[in-house]
Amino acid sequence: MKEENVLKFLAAGTCLGGTNLDFQMELDIYKRKSDVYINLKRILEKLLLAAWGSAAIENLAEVNVISSRNTMQHRALKFYS
Repeated sequence: MKEENVLKFLAAGTCLGGTNLDFQMELDIYKRKSDVYINLKRILEKLLLAAWGSAAIENLAEVNVISSRNTMQHRALKFYS
C-alpha cells in the first residue's frame, strides 16, 4: 500500500471504526482497544473491487445500494447519479 493511499484514508477518517465488532468483520480489523482500527489494505482491496464493478455498469439507474447507515446510502446513490 502506498503512503499516498494511507494519507487519504487518514484524512477521510476511515481508519477508525465504531466500537461494535461481529465475527464477519474480524478479517478487516487490525487491532481493538477502546476503538476499532480497520485494516486499510483489506479495505483498499474491497474499494478497488467495487470500483471495477462500478466501471462495468452500463445503466447506472439499475444500481441498488444496501447499507446499514442512511448516510452511506445517500452518498453512494449521489455518486452513481
